[in-house]
Amino acid sequence: MVMPLFWTVTPPTLLSSLPKLMAIRRREMDGYKKRRKKKTNKKREKMRKLKFYLRIEEDRQQKLREEEEARKREEAERRKKEEAERLAKLAEITEKQRQREKELEEKEKQRREALLGRPAEPAFPARPLESPPAAPAAAALEFIRVS
Repeated sequence: MVMPLFWTVTPPTLLSSLPKLMAIRRREMDGYKKRRKKKTNKKREKMRKLKFYLRIEEDRQQKLREEEEARKREEAERRKKEEAERLAKLAEITEKQRQREKELEEKEKQRREALLGRPAEPAFPARPLESPPAAPAAAALEFIRVS
């Protein structure tokens, strides 16, 4: 391979400007490195801030969830307590009503005894009267018809 002549001989002007050219190239490279480093640092700072924001937001959301759960628990406890109080009041009212009915029955019994002069029998028997079986009555009716 034949080398061109200008490769073998370096003109004197090129040799004298070589340090200047190298300095220019070095400044350009330094500028590129500086800009690249600045850009990288900016990205890192942006990511750091984003992670910080996400962590803070996550903590805030967790705190809100915990507060909501606590509020729901307190609400459930309050409702349970109110329901227990309501049932206790209803039981008390029912007991008072039974007591009043018992007192009224007692007064009615005493009034009947005073009117009749003897202990009154209950208006309704404690046990219902047993009705005779229907089959013997039907058989008796059949017997009467045949005779």
